[in-house]
Amino acid sequence: MTQLFIAPHAQERLKQRFGIHSLSSMRSFAEAKKKDGKLKEISNEGRKIYRWGSIELIFTQDEKTLITVIDTKSEEVVAAVIENVVVKEARKMLTVKSRVYRKEEIRVAEITLNMLKAKNPKIKAKLSETLASAKTELDRLKTDIRAIRTVAKKYGVNL
Repeated sequence: MTQLFIAPHAQERLKQRFGIHSLSSMRSFAEAKKKDGKLKEISNEGRKIYRWGSIELIFTQDEKTLITVIDTKSEEVVAAVIENVVVKEARKMLTVKSRVYRKEEIRVAEITLNMLKAKNPKIKAKLSETLASAKTELDRLKTDIRAIRTVAKKYGVNL
C-alpha cells in the first residue's frame, strides 16, 4: 500500500486546526478519518471529499494526496468570521476614502481662496475649471463613501 502524501497546505491546516505536528500523526489522522467517514461528494475537479463529523478531508482523485482539511463546526462561527472580515475591509475602505475626501475638501477650499485672490481673468478661468473638476471628484468620493456604508449595512455592519 502506498503511503498517503500530505500536501504542504494540508500540513498547515492540520497544525493550525488540530494541533497535529508530526507527519506520521497527520497520515494516521487522515487515514482514520477517511476510513471512519463517508464520501460526501466528488467535486467538478475530481477531488474526493470525505466527511467525518464536522471534519472534511479533501483528497485528489486517486486518493493518494490529502489536499486540505476543513473543520466545518457551526455556521455561526463561519458567519462571525465573515462578519469580521466585512467589518475590517469596510472600515479599511472607508478610512482610505474618507482621507482622500478630506484632502479633496482642503484642495477645493484652497482653489476657492486662490480664486478670490486672483485678479487676472485667465488665471480665474483656469482656477474655475480646476475647481469644477475638484468638486466633481468630491461628489464622486461622497458617492463612494455612501456606497461602502450601504453595502456594509446589507451585511449587518453599521459604519
